Amino acid sequence: MSVSKTVIISCAGMGKRLGIGTTKCLVDVDGVPLIMRHLKMLDDVEDVRVVVGYQAGAVIAAVTEYRPDVTFVFNHDYAHNGTGASVSLATKYANDYVLTIDGDLLIHPEDMRKILAAEGEFIGVTAPGTDNPVLTDIEGEMVTGFSREHGTFEWTGVTQVRSERIQNGEGHVYQLIEPYLPMPYLYLRTKEIDTPNDYDNAVKWVRNGYSDTVVVGIVGGMGSYATVDFFRRMVDAFPARYEWDRPRILIDNYCTMPSRVRAILYGERRGELVEQLASSTRNLIDAGATHIFYACNTSHVFMDEVRNLVPDSDRYLVSMIDLLAKDVRDAGAKEVYLLASEGTIATGIYQDVFERYGVTVVPADDSQQQVLREFIEVVKQNKLNATETDRFVGFLEELEAQNIILGCTELPVLYGAATRAAKDKGIFDPMESAIQFAVREFASAQAASNVA
Repeated sequence: MSVSKTVIISCAGMGKRLGIGTTKCLVDVDGVPLIMRHLKMLDDVEDVRVVVGYQAGAVIAAVTEYRPDVTFVFNHDYAHNGTGASVSLATKYANDYVLTIDGDLLIHPEDMRKILAAEGEFIGVTAPGTDNPVLTDIEGEMVTGFSREHGTFEWTGVTQVRSERIQNGEGHVYQLIEPYLPMPYLYLRTKEIDTPNDYDNAVKWVRNGYSDTVVVGIVGGMGSYATVDFFRRMVDAFPARYEWDRPRILIDNYCTMPSRVRAILYGERRGELVEQLASSTRNLIDAGATHIFYACNTSHVFMDEVRNLVPDSDRYLVSMIDLLAKDVRDAGAKEVYLLASEGTIATGIYQDVFERYGVTVVPADDSQQQVLREFIEVVKQNKLNATETDRFVGFLEELEAQNIILGCTELPVLYGAATRAAKDKGIFDPMESAIQFAVREFASAQAASNVA
């Protein structure tokens, strides 16, 4: 670090959108407060200034325990002004350059070293990924503007500029430096923590070695042939010249779990079932899964109970039912007919989720449950043949409903093996929604990796 620089960390804000009642710089990220992650990477910087406001005492105590020589700057009007005011206050008597870092930002350690080695002015950008980004317009290697509506990259809150440029100002830091554009950009791997969703993504990122690599986890075995089909379709969904162009996929085929339907209808071995679902979920998290799917519609009923047993699982579990509800809404369907097990229908989980998206779910009536059970058993016992698949397509065509959900994971296997589609029917498959979600997540991670 050959240039004379002052590092300013803005920690004055209240973090209302995160909704946890503490300043964001003290948020625990995988066992380490966020501010501590910054300080440990700034050991070689002599002039580090932390701007405090909300919960100033707690921030000062946490910082001085690790590094007593940090300079604290008070932003007493933190409830009404932004990071621009904080940085302006801390710039007084600074070195030739100031390097600004938001207290709610995670930075890849390798990129922090790149930041500290940079000698001139720059604006830190990253791949868009937060819930409410400020975007940057780019021309060549320069940032030419900031916008909420359009832009190539996302502004990170990290910038290095000559200290005289930001001696006075309010609002946001990017608004202070906007008059001095164009300015070179530096691409950084970061995660901002502004909302609960941002926080979940940040924790996963750290636990995954500061990597956005997507690792698919599947809790299967309910039944096994539907899990095999889910895996095959997941692989097929990623066009790849080489095997390593696909994501890693982990499967825990826990086929000895108690019956989900009987647990719902009769309370039979429910606690045991939930513990085994939780165990499988823990196994996949420990093995590195970043997105976990349950290859059984009925098992989604127990997700909240699993979350209680595995508190961290909420940021890993992905509900196929929620994904399908979004897809059905986006397709313009207002009413769908649900073919599912008695347990899934009895809980009303589909009805509750779809109602949030403005879609009405009409469950299959009791007279159809016997034939549905027969179709499901065809797949569970691996007795697929042309007669059964044709019979299933005929069954779908005879239904009065226009839009139909295949709400048991055996039913898409049966339908996918048929030689023809059901005439004049909109067929919705939660497994397909899950697969396409994984494809989008993987593509996004690959794009961010390629930029870096």
